[in-house]
Amino acid sequence: GCEAPGCLELSGSGATKSAGPAPGGGISLTLIKGVGADRCAYLNVNGDVGHKLVLALEGSDGYARDWSGYGQVYSGCVERRDGATDRLLATDQVTGDQQAFQWTS
Repeated sequence: GCEAPGCLELSGSGATKSAGPAPGGGISLTLIKGVGADRCAYLNVNGDVGHKLVLALEGSDGYARDWSGYGQVYSGCVERRDGATDRLLATDQVTGDQQAFQWTS
């Protein structure tokens, strides 16, 4: 499951969802769902300026992706799969802070 403060659940029916930063942490996530025939979700993760972020996405259906960058990481297209639950773990490589986010495609 997804339990705060270590994990933030993104819920609701809107096309844009945001979560974070968590108390004491500096990592936040914005998720934007494509509309119409666009079967993508787009992730934008923000951390502290200049800090290396490492992101690992795992889906309940075995789908997996990873990214890294400094201060802000944009995912590009993350395939939306009907009914799958995705969990993203973001790690700040400078501070060691971790934040998990979870949502259903």
